[in-house]
Amino acid sequence: MALTPSNFGTAAARNYVWHSIIGLKENTPATTPWQPSDPIQTTKCMAPPADQAPPNQGEGYQHLSVLTKGLRYPICQYQNFDAVFKAVAAGVVASGAVACDFDIPAPANGGTINLDNIAVQYTPGTGGTTQFFKQSSTSAACVDSAFYVEANRIHLCPSTCTAIKADPTAKVEVLFTCDSTIL
Repeated sequence: MALTPSNFGTAAARNYVWHSIIGLKENTPATTPWQPSDPIQTTKCMAPPADQAPPNQGEGYQHLSVLTKGLRYPICQYQNFDAVFKAVAAGVVASGAVACDFDIPAPANGGTINLDNIAVQYTPGTGGTTQFFKQSSTSAACVDSAFYVEANRIHLCPSTCTAIKADPTAKVEVLFTCDSTIL
């Protein structure tokens, strides 16, 4: 987190999830991962074959999983790893929120981008009518269906961001043009 907080966040607001496949006991049913709300498991799973020592229950990893809202799955259920991978994949899909701010790319071939010629296009996930958001001069001047440019980033205004986050399959595109205006 200290090296790249933009990627990993802070201790108070982490940008990652840690899932653990460790030697903790199986949940009921055995193919169900332990959820972040479940208590830390101190009992080890029984690893086949019987002549091998059970693996460590990984309490440190469990704490990290709970802290980051990750799943915990027993390594002894190796024949059923598809269950935990499906659960992880479902979480990735569910957390894939639409972004509310975007980098302004470096222009190609030494060109320049006129920040006044930027537009943001929103297409509802339901297939509704495509909308263009207007550019506000500053964050303080924000209105509905608008964005502003600050510190080489495009930011959706708060009410605009809230509206598109309510549409989990929304499509948002940033458009650049050489024309004097897009709208």
